[in-house]
Amino acid sequence: MTLLEFNTEKILVKKTIIDIRNKTVMAKINPKEKDYICVLLFWNLKSVDNLFITDDNTVYTLFNCRFGLSESNLYIYFDTLLIGAKIPDLLNSKCSEISLSFDHTKINMVDVEESLGKELNFKHNAKEYKINLNFNPREYELTIIYNNRQMIVKNLIHRLLEFYTFISFSIGQYYLINYLKLKVNDKEIKYYPNLNNKFNVKKKDSFTNQVLFKLKKTNVSILYSKWLIIRKQTHAIFDLYLLASADCQFEDISLSFMINILEGYSKVMHMKELMQLIIYNTKKNNSRPELNVILEYFYFQKKYSNLILTKIERKKYKTNSKLVNHRNYFDHLDEEKDRYYGHDCVIMFAKLNLIFRVQVLQDLNVNIDIDKIKENIEKINKKL
Repeated sequence: MTLLEFNTEKILVKKTIIDIRNKTVMAKINPKEKDYICVLLFWNLKSVDNLFITDDNTVYTLFNCRFGLSESNLYIYFDTLLIGAKIPDLLNSKCSEISLSFDHTKINMVDVEESLGKELNFKHNAKEYKINLNFNPREYELTIIYNNRQMIVKNLIHRLLEFYTFISFSIGQYYLINYLKLKVNDKEIKYYPNLNNKFNVKKKDSFTNQVLFKLKKTNVSILYSKWLIIRKQTHAIFDLYLLASADCQFEDISLSFMINILEGYSKVMHMKELMQLIIYNTKKNNSRPELNVILEYFYFQKKYSNLILTKIERKKYKTNSKLVNHRNYFDHLDEEKDRYYGHDCVIMFAKLNLIFRVQVLQDLNVNIDIDKIKENIEKINKKL
């Protein structure tokens, strides 16, 4: 028998089946108790903030529950799930250790392990950060340990997701987060949160994992400090980058987003350099940086970017004007000039994505491996 508890009520059911992926519980009920359950749940409560399930000595906490009922089954629909403890107000509780895992079955593990290693530890602002590569099950695990101190769970989750974003950007791929593990009162529990769309949707296949440097050979603590400074200045830009990378996003829209990301990042992080480029190349003072000028002189003429989109290619296919037209059309939705369509959007997105990552990594003073750049370009061009 399984015990369900909510508010002050307790119900014994025959069996429960918990479907974590679809956020549902099916509980077999005694038909004789159907009327009682119906009145209790649908007339009096309709929904509950917390519901606890005790089944075979395992405790589950379900948050924000709604109900459905058939002749012999009670259906519980929940938003988030905690396994291993009864904690009604988890996000405002305190914990000292948190970790997440994400599946890496589709990642080129040779490149990733070469960059990150099987284990990577560093300290940053009284917290210990760890990366562990596990082969059984196949998953990467990222951990933050707040040494000898505790932090509010929701704040520690925020820091963990920022760490995850940093690692994912470093290896060039974002993968779905399986779950979080928390240590609360020296007890390890699993938490399946309701994450923001930028974290919990499948990302586009960029044809390669895009590992461009060896993270394990850098001072990761200093690198991470620089990353946090850039993220603070470009928070909305990186959020848009994550949404543009979503697999469900239309390719035309994703490319438009990526063009805006390149423009916005250059203006936020390099406005002084942009103005100098404009004066030098256009001989115009006090002019606003135009998109075609930004693309050509700030991005495309740089060493690595010119490998990704060569001058011959840009001239032959009128890349700059088509990118400007593409962005303008989706910004204003009025005049449709010569722009990118279909598979060309996919290829151009992959190239601009690589250019953006190279620029950010250069701003982090990372030693980029030019052979990896060439390898990525070759993989993208194979899709042409």
